[in-house]
Amino acid sequence: MSILSRLPGKFHLTRFVFTLCIFTILQPVTALQSISAFSLLPKKEPAPTVRRDTLNDSLSKESQTWRSGISLSQYVQTFPESEWWAQFGDTTLNQLIQTAILQNPTLEIASQRVEVAKANALLSRAPLFPKISFGGQYLWQKYSQRQFLFPLRSRTFHSFAFPLSMTYEADIWGKNLKKYQVTKLQARAEQAAYHNVIIQLTTSVVSQYINLLKFNMMVESEKTLLSLNEKNQRHQKALFAEGLTSTDVLDKATQEYEASRIRYENFLSNQEQALNHLHSLLGESASQAHPLDTELLNKRLSDLKIPSTLNAGVPSEIIVHRPDIQQIEAQMQAAFINIQVARREMLPSFKLDAQTGLSALGITNVFSSRSISSYLMPTFSQPIYEGGAISAGIRYRKAEYESLFHQYRERLLSALEETENALSVLSANTDILESVTTQLAGNTRLALQQKRRFEEGLVSEPDWLPQESQRLEFEKALAQQKAEVLIDHLSVIKAVGGGF
Repeated sequence: MSILSRLPGKFHLTRFVFTLCIFTILQPVTALQSISAFSLLPKKEPAPTVRRDTLNDSLSKESQTWRSGISLSQYVQTFPESEWWAQFGDTTLNQLIQTAILQNPTLEIASQRVEVAKANALLSRAPLFPKISFGGQYLWQKYSQRQFLFPLRSRTFHSFAFPLSMTYEADIWGKNLKKYQVTKLQARAEQAAYHNVIIQLTTSVVSQYINLLKFNMMVESEKTLLSLNEKNQRHQKALFAEGLTSTDVLDKATQEYEASRIRYENFLSNQEQALNHLHSLLGESASQAHPLDTELLNKRLSDLKIPSTLNAGVPSEIIVHRPDIQQIEAQMQAAFINIQVARREMLPSFKLDAQTGLSALGITNVFSSRSISSYLMPTFSQPIYEGGAISAGIRYRKAEYESLFHQYRERLLSALEETENALSVLSANTDILESVTTQLAGNTRLALQQKRRFEEGLVSEPDWLPQESQRLEFEKALAQQKAEVLIDHLSVIKAVGGGF
């Protein structure tokens, strides 16, 4: 029988509550930790700072920039935090992005992983608080004639109990609080992974949209070129029938027509593939007809504006805002705390079990002050030998942290390389685009002059067709080059994390 059970019945519940209050007061650290644990995923964390002291060779603390002297704060004012795709100035593209965000299954999977991580954080918070339960119990028992002596022999008892129980592990060393911090950091890492999926999805949608518009222009130009080559082939056949041209000239016209026809069919196939891939990214079936298909096939690459915010360059520290880098930073912080948790496994644990309630024989005797029964049982446990499990756990957590640190350094260097390469390619292709645009303007003027001369009867059709064919070839080259520049902008946006 416990000490409390020997006290008068009317004092049982009062003494029980008083003892719990004294125990809580004697554990101020645990109480404060429990109170602070109510907020899930706060903005500021007391987690350790990620090691960056050895990364000075990769990313200086000063504001470095690529190809310009703008600072991070200046860059933030020009680069959009969200909906960066609005820079292309296409409402259809904006609609496609919103549809993809709502319907893409990969993004939904990432979203549910975030929910799982948040729920896991809530589960890990539970040990910071006492477990309280209330129950009821009825026991019918009859003793045999040979089990006990008189007066218990052959007696039947009806026992009733309504206990209120509490179990609490005092988190004196902060081990449970550290575990809770780890799960919050894991939730933050999953949130960063979700943002990274958004960047991958949105850049893929924009990339496929650009490809579709490029092939739309390719199909249109090649269709016109095919018509011209077909007309030239018929003209050469007529001349050959009259003996006014040679076989070589006719064969050349036929080869040009066949080559144009093959290119036209390939462009149609590429156009269909780009449209199907775009529907897949939108979470739609490619085998079904969609209301936007007609509008998408009539869109042209000229409808897209080339963003100008990236031409001046970007600050190098922008890459630390990339979701994949933020993800691994959160994982590093969690791994660092796990080392502290593993070390605390060597310390003793303290646990408190308590119970109070009504217990009596017979239902009529339950609801009485003399039926109150209580007990209080503090216990502690000190690990002595566990086969080296604790030291192995510490070693495992240290190795995990070091591995994540080197992954972080590798990811950071890779991000610097990706951004540098993306800016370099963007600069080179922008210069090429300007050159192709100038050449197309010159060829367009020559083609128009030749066409007017043909309409005035000053030159024959064979003299005008080559110039028009060359103009169409430059149109296709311009579409190809503009698409590459637009995709280069996507590469830069992706390399710096698509905003932050």
